[in-house]
Amino acid sequence: MTRVEPVLGCNHADGALTLVTLPYAFTQDTLLTSDEFLRRAKEYGHRLSLDVLQELHNRRLLVPLYRVCDNAVEGRRISVATAGSGNARGWVMAADAEGRLRDAAGEGYSVA
Repeated sequence: MTRVEPVLGCNHADGALTLVTLPYAFTQDTLLTSDEFLRRAKEYGHRLSLDVLQELHNRRLLVPLYRVCDNAVEGRRISVATAGSGNARGWVMAADAEGRLRDAAGEGYSVA
């Protein structure tokens, strides 16, 4: 179970970032990495590549829910309990707690 506890100095989440503050977010429906998304698309008969995903994102036809950035920003930290699991959900929760999670829809296209 994930608990949300307020942390002094942490910003309030908005947009897609509010989902990570919900206690059971992504426990029933999993988050996918880009590679996992490509694998699932292939299972449904769609042959995609990272280049195609980038082009779809650039044209705003397919926007990722989140983007994990390498650079942490203290003001972007959101207080979430991290599960520490080695899957996309755990990575997203850890990135959020560190201030590295971005709402891809809110920031526009990013080459990163």
